[in-house]
Amino acid sequence: MWRHRGQQGCAAWASAVLLVALPACAKTGLDPRVDADVLGRRLPEDERCNRLDDDLDGNVDEVFRDADGRYVDPAHCGGCGLPCAATGPTLAVSCALVDEAPVCVASACAAGFAPSRTGRCLPAFERLCLPCTDDASCGDVAGARCADVGGERRCVAPCALGCPEGYACAGDACLPTGGSCSCEPGESFDVACAGETPEGLLCPGQARCDDGALSVCELPEESCNEADDDCDGNVDETFRAARGAYSADARHCGRCGVDCTAEALPEGDLVCGGDPFAPSCVLRCPDTEDGLDPGDRVDADGDIATGCECTLSDLNDLPGPRGAIGEDLDTNCDGAEGIVVASFYVRTGGDDRGPGSPTQPLRSLQAAVDRAAASLETDAPRPDVYVASGVYTETLRLPSGVRVHGGYRQDFRALDPEGFAVELRAPADTDAAGGAALVVAEGEGRASLLEGLSLRGRDARGPSEATFGAVLEGPAPG
Repeated sequence: MWRHRGQQGCAAWASAVLLVALPACAKTGLDPRVDADVLGRRLPEDERCNRLDDDLDGNVDEVFRDADGRYVDPAHCGGCGLPCAATGPTLAVSCALVDEAPVCVASACAAGFAPSRTGRCLPAFERLCLPCTDDASCGDVAGARCADVGGERRCVAPCALGCPEGYACAGDACLPTGGSCSCEPGESFDVACAGETPEGLLCPGQARCDDGALSVCELPEESCNEADDDCDGNVDETFRAARGAYSADARHCGRCGVDCTAEALPEGDLVCGGDPFAPSCVLRCPDTEDGLDPGDRVDADGDIATGCECTLSDLNDLPGPRGAIGEDLDTNCDGAEGIVVASFYVRTGGDDRGPGSPTQPLRSLQAAVDRAAASLETDAPRPDVYVASGVYTETLRLPSGVRVHGGYRQDFRALDPEGFAVELRAPADTDAAGGAALVVAEGEGRASLLEGLSLRGRDARGPSEATFGAVLEGPAPG
């Protein structure tokens, strides 16, 4: 452990590489146009949506965000590179807040569809005449509700949507012309029915009443709408890759409705790629279509203007070297330092509810190392944690087998622990011994690593009181 005894108010500092020592940082060679907060030599540019302060006014992407920092621009709804596009039954779309989160919402739908309460275009009559107990049973279509129909509790649709064949407007709701949702002789109309998922949840389908005979319940094909349309227990499985990200269909990239094919660009065609946990529209690079090999040119930075700018040199992207930037650091051209699918990324402005990817990083180191440790017991381990510059106020308890690397630029494509300093500072209420910023407990034989961070323990509170930067409790050889 690092330990200091001194007068009240004395701080415990440990600025070092834990377990692995690296040589001193010489001239970095970093591009002086990048990251004005560190280098101070950039010239102001027009603000672009790229998570950087282009106009050097102290704000990031402010043109595209509201007063609370939410991305509400139609071309960047919920984050940079997530445009709103009208696809399928959606005729018009805008960026709006749903449950305080920015999402693309439908403002106009094709015939037979209606806007839902969450902004999607849903089949207008998908639950018409379905048995119900309350309005929530009748789905998300605006105006759908549970009502008494012929002595039974059934879902009805508002007349404003236009009543389908076999139904007529009675008051403000579409009702079967026979006054009952039961299939009686002489009646002919479509009626909603329900399938059942393996977990016992119900999914709406359609059946046909034809002169007293009711057909089998037919379930719809899966569509990209964040619902289990075909009732197989999976949501949007046709459009999602193995990791759960929406990357299997370029018309629904990153989420439903983001269409990479909607606009022709002079730079070339767009495909769904980039961050494997949070994909976006990137430039199609011919070299990638037959697999990735050293020498291939890849669009790693997600910037269409720079083209396929990254030359792949090594599929196994190990951390470092210090002072490297761009493809010299990101040797496998997957968009960030390290192997993205085997790593977590942390930035002070991140979100611990996110996937922990380069474009959607986590906020706290503890959340990252905990998830990294849990992944070690799975078929897809992610043992490496990369940390962008900033001050992280927490006591980190480092699990066995996790490797933490600090000193990165905000986009994880430049490394300089001195220029992009990372400080781990113990909070005032930490319960760690000596107010330590780092605690490493006895491991299970798997090596742990922490490098490129400065550790500051809680200040001593009284004369001769011990204060620690880090505490190693019975460490194993690794």
